[in-house]
Amino acid sequence: MKNKFSLKYFFIIIPILLVFMNTTSPCYAADNSTATTPEPYTDKEFPQWAKDLRRTEIISFGSLPFVTLGVSIGYGGYLYYTGVLDSFPNPLKKSENSFDTDQQVTILQMSLAISLGIGITDSIINFIQRTSKNRRLRLIQESKEKLSIKPLTPEEAAEILKKNSEEQVIESSENQDVIENQDNTVLEE
Repeated sequence: MKNKFSLKYFFIIIPILLVFMNTTSPCYAADNSTATTPEPYTDKEFPQWAKDLRRTEIISFGSLPFVTLGVSIGYGGYLYYTGVLDSFPNPLKKSENSFDTDQQVTILQMSLAISLGIGITDSIINFIQRTSKNRRLRLIQESKEKLSIKPLTPEEAAEILKKNSEEQVIESSENQDVIENQDNTVLEE
C-alpha cells in the first residue's frame, strides 16, 4: 500500500514540478531585452567570389526547368523532322510515344550544359560591369580636376543675383530693340 501511495504522489508532483520549471525558464520571461533578433548580413561578411558563385548557382539551377522544356521541344522537333519519331512528342505528357531513356539523358545533358552556360555568361557580364564601374570610380578619384564646392556668403550671393538680374534687363532690352527693328522693317516694306 505504501508503494501505491508514493507512486500516486510521484505522478502528481513530477508534472507540477515540470510545469513550474518551464514557466520560470527564460522562454517565458516578460522582459524582451533578453530577446535576440538576427542581425542582417554586412557587405564585408562574404567575399565577392562567394557571392558571384552563389549567384551563378541560382541562375543556373533556376533556368534549368525552362531550358529543359525548350530543349525537349527543340530536340523533339529535330527527331520528328529527321524521321526518327513518327509524331511530334509532347514533352509535358507521359505516353508511349514519348522519349526513350537515351533521348531523355541527351535532353538532360544538353539542358545542364545550356543552363550552366547561362549562369557563367551572367557571371562574366557582372564581372565586366563591376570591373568597369570600379575603374571609372578610380579614375574619378585620381582625377587632377577635383571638384571642390565652397559655400557662398550672403554678400557674394547678393552680388551674383544683382549681376544676373542686370544681365537679364540688358538682354530683354536688346531683344525688345530687335523686335522693334523687325517691326519697322516689316512696316516699311
